[in-house]
Amino acid sequence: MGQSLQDQLLNSGLANKKQARKAVQDKKSKNTRKKKNKSGANTGPTEQEQIAREAAEAAQAKRAQDKAQSEKANAERAAREEKAAAEQLIDRHRVAREPAPEADPPYSYTMGGRIRRLPVSRNQRTQLANGRLAIVARGEQVFLVERRIAERLIERIPDRVCMVEDTPPETDPDDPYAGYEVPDDLMW
Repeated sequence: MGQSLQDQLLNSGLANKKQARKAVQDKKSKNTRKKKNKSGANTGPTEQEQIAREAAEAAQAKRAQDKAQSEKANAERAAREEKAAAEQLIDRHRVAREPAPEADPPYSYTMGGRIRRLPVSRNQRTQLANGRLAIVARGEQVFLVERRIAERLIERIPDRVCMVEDTPPETDPDDPYAGYEVPDDLMW
């Protein structure tokens, strides 16, 4: 019983000396690899670690894509809410247009780079010229609203609000025509 398994296999003829030497070499190389791993030498990631890393990267990419889609959906929802709030402000606070006299020309204003005309009464024309009323477009329709409502609408839909500024234009102290005011209702 004092013989090793290797010696027993050699004596019985099941293994030869070449196979025995190879087995010894394999055992030594295995022991040296284990020692290297214990000492902290990196032999590279195992297959499981590599699969886990790839899965984590895929999950992170999926989270980033989901986050981008969520932000886009939130921005679209916020835009719809702003539009609905603007529509609601217009519906609740619009001023009824008074009929315009036949002899008076319509009130002219610019919106979207085009000059447009709106028939209004003399009273409403004065209020528009003084900045107390403003014109708001909703689709093809045009509504009159008070200045305070128009200021709130400018924050939401600036391209659809036409309002006369409250501040008077700066006057030049050397202007020879400073004393001659041009009336707002002057027609050319």
